[in-house]
Amino acid sequence: MNIIFRLGLIASFLLVAGCADMLGAIIPKSELPKTPGEFKTAAAGHPEYFAKYSYEVTGRTLNQIRSDWTTNGNKCLARKIKFEHFSSTPGMGTHKTGETNITYTPSLNAGNNELEFAVQELRDTPTNAVMPENGMYFTVINARSVGNNKIELTTYHMTRPLDYERVTRAVRLWAEGKSNGCPNLQAMVKGENYNW
Repeated sequence: MNIIFRLGLIASFLLVAGCADMLGAIIPKSELPKTPGEFKTAAAGHPEYFAKYSYEVTGRTLNQIRSDWTTNGNKCLARKIKFEHFSSTPGMGTHKTGETNITYTPSLNAGNNELEFAVQELRDTPTNAVMPENGMYFTVINARSVGNNKIELTTYHMTRPLDYERVTRAVRLWAEGKSNGCPNLQAMVKGENYNW
């Protein structure tokens, strides 16, 4: 099995079964991307599990994007949410079977004429896999200056099992200066349809 297929299985187990301890049984501990660079390398070669898009942003500087990503990233994505698990039994109704705490951590790295914004997801479900300190990467966005007030954005995100594109879209709109709205992380985890 290749690493991307294994990542897809991992994410499915985390969401559907809540069995993060299966993570270590599915893939070798050393193959989970541990940096944004490793995530981008994995994403670039496997469109069946990841999406990669490029955009051009005009009329904005890297400093403006850095400011918006820092402000909105901390406001919207540095969060901890609780996901409650429920089970239905015919004739007995629905009852809570457990809960998972999920911590989202954004990070921003600045280089020479470029920025890299990444978001990680860490669940409190026990696992045998070696995860990066703040959890599994699910989106990485690069902003690179290509001229006077012209920025090239390259976005990478997982496409399964959750609609991680919602987070990527929000970060892209922040870079474009078109919105400072927050994606609804709770609805994303529940798999609900929502605008934000």
